[in-house]
Amino acid sequence: MKCVEIEGIRLTTPLIEFIKDCQTGNEFLSAHIETLDSAITAVACETSLSDNFSDKAALHLIADLIQVKRYIKLFGKDVRHE
Repeated sequence: MKCVEIEGIRLTTPLIEFIKDCQTGNEFLSAHIETLDSAITAVACETSLSDNFSDKAALHLIADLIQVKRYIKLFGKDVRHE
């Protein structure tokens, strides 16, 4: 498949396949979201037990993971879309 360009944004074959999997595979997107949720929970729960990781760093990491989660959700199928 050729690379598709829309408004200057290149959609490569791997990106198109990822989006297709997110929109057609019932469990694919959910599994990615669950993985991110698990990572967020691990950071939040383990931080207080470790002296190697500051609370501030943990909060920044949690915020970053939540942002990644929001981006991943954008690849899903919008049920309101006609």
